[in-house]
Formats: sequence, C-alpha cells, structure tokens
Amino acid sequence: MIKELVKDLVREEHPVQEDKDTVLDDAADLELCDTEFFVKKAAGKYYEYKFHATAVGSNDTLACGKFDVAECTSVGSVLPDVSVLCKACAKARPDLVCSYSQKSELA
Repeated sequence: MIKELVKDLVREEHPVQEDKDTVLDDAADLELCDTEFFVKKAAGKYYEYKFHATAVGSNDTLACGKFDVAECTSVGSVLPDVSVLCKACAKARPDLVCSYSQKSELA
C-alpha cells in the first residue's frame, strides 16, 4: 500500500505547493555554535560541577539565571554529556538536550 502511494505521488504532481517565500527549516540544520558552556567558579568549600549554558540570543546571561556569567568559568562550546547540564538550563534550553540526543543517536 505504501509503495502504491509513493508511486502515485511520483506520477502526479506533489500535493504541497511551495511558493518563492516558503522557508523550510530542519532541526538538524540549526547549529549551536553560539552556545557557550560555563562552570561555576569554586567558592570556599562549595564546588558546582554542573555545566550551565548561555541564554538564547545572549552570551552575557545564563539560561537558568542562577549565577552571573562573571561568577563562572567558560569551558567552551562542547557539552561533554547531557547529564552534566544544569537541570534549569536544560529546561530553559530544550534545544540543547534535543541536539545532544540527536548527535548521540548518530554516533
């Protein structure tokens, strides 16, 4: 049945008509190169080992808003594992979690 439907679509014109103003996005095409990850600087005996991500569209604030960027140390733009991402940052940036899971499925 599926093969017949595909053959019908190939023989006839595709039912979706695109105009010149149509812009198609693919989630895989969205790059996270602007995202930077931070770790909180050690304060006394307290160590925070969770990674925090920048907010969408701003490299000056964290997605979770728990700390100021000045209180953190940049660790680059690569998240080693999604389990080390701050839960509040993950909630604010579901695109990071989705992107990470897509990359790990491909590997």
